[in-house]
Amino acid sequence: MSQTRRSSCALNKRVKEVQSVSNVLGLLRLVCDIAALRRLIGPDFKSHLHQDASFPKAFERVSMARSFDNLMKHFAAILFFVTLGILPGIAAEKDSPEPMMKRFIKAMYTEDKVTFNQCIVPYPGSAAFLTAMKVPDERKAEMEKGVANVTFHANEPFMCNGRPVKPDPAKGYPNGTKATYTADMGGGGMVLNCLKRTNEWRIDIRWSVESAAMQEKELAETTPEVIAKKFIYCQIAKDKEHLQELVAPKTELKPFLTHKGLPEGDMDQIISLIQEMVIVRPYPDESFVMPSGEIKKGPAISPDALFLLGMLGPCEVAIELKKIGGVWKVVPQDYFTALHKKNAL
Repeated sequence: MSQTRRSSCALNKRVKEVQSVSNVLGLLRLVCDIAALRRLIGPDFKSHLHQDASFPKAFERVSMARSFDNLMKHFAAILFFVTLGILPGIAAEKDSPEPMMKRFIKAMYTEDKVTFNQCIVPYPGSAAFLTAMKVPDERKAEMEKGVANVTFHANEPFMCNGRPVKPDPAKGYPNGTKATYTADMGGGGMVLNCLKRTNEWRIDIRWSVESAAMQEKELAETTPEVIAKKFIYCQIAKDKEHLQELVAPKTELKPFLTHKGLPEGDMDQIISLIQEMVIVRPYPDESFVMPSGEIKKGPAISPDALFLLGMLGPCEVAIELKKIGGVWKVVPQDYFTALHKKNAL
């Protein structure tokens, strides 16, 4: 049976699951299955990548039937990222974002605008999540039970100023601390990015807003976001020829190509992850760690310099770009080694 046929059968099975009101997150998993099928039946990314003339098309969004697109657009706003590989849960600390995350999930499903806004870092476009996730009255009791029994798993250590951080016994975690959790309500999971500000934990909603925006528009090949994605893929794939086009002239790339290439099947997964990777701009004075271990703070001061933050699976990656001759170029980093250390590859 072909891979496309197997995926279609799995999709039909998921639709039947969704018809049962007992599966609260079934619809979320259905949307994720559709996203995977879109990638599968679209143009072959790798065949484009190895043809110079068609390389710019390698990162174009895959077109699908209008019914699939409409479904994706309607629910993209509530998808943070479904992940299968998560780290073991960490016991809730005294200064834990878990109570806030429960309030956020409940507010999102019940269209509680006041509580929702209290739980997030303000970001343009965040209001769309409320209407997208409102649950019908007859399922509110079921939703309440799901929220009450939700479990959270920390995906990475708590980070502040680009370094792992432990809570102060008296004051808890410092402002600026980041934490990434997977919320499991019995089946699928969604990633929640948390940020501590003004002594309170908040949901960093920008990742979700930008994820929804990815479904609404295609970025030009010359945008820094697309160039950043191309660089990460080409570095992992050890594609020196195309990598050279994405950095400043005469850049020595040998130090970034010493790793052993991944098997073809693994590279297929990497392609999908990078295509769907959400990219955001740093907040003012936000600190983050580059793959080299250097701590940077954004946003960049110069109009010809730029920092981007991406979420590859549950792992945050930072990218630095500079405009040279009117074209954005990546300041090279060893993303393969950094992601491999986090078990993301």
